[in-house]
Amino acid sequence: MFQKLKQLESELSKALDLAQGYKEKLDSVEKEKLELTDCHNSQIKDMMDSLQEKEQKLDKTSQLNCQLIQQKEDALEKVKEAEQEAQKVSTKYGWCGI
Repeated sequence: MFQKLKQLESELSKALDLAQGYKEKLDSVEKEKLELTDCHNSQIKDMMDSLQEKEQKLDKTSQLNCQLIQQKEDALEKVKEAEQEAQKVSTKYGWCGI
């Protein structure tokens, strides 16, 4: 009976040691998981900030592009008006070559 008790105590001790080892491994893995999650969250935040910055730059560039297109259209309209006015003057005074 004493021998059986010693054997059971030994098995219980081994089981507790094994459980402690698994607990430590679990704690380690959970800590690593938290560290990786924090790292990934930080990287995602950085990428989102960068994306937002690029979107703002794109919006400004797009607005500038629209302004330049409008300026070009205005300039072309003025050129057209000037050509028409020059044609009227040319016709009025009988000049040619315009």
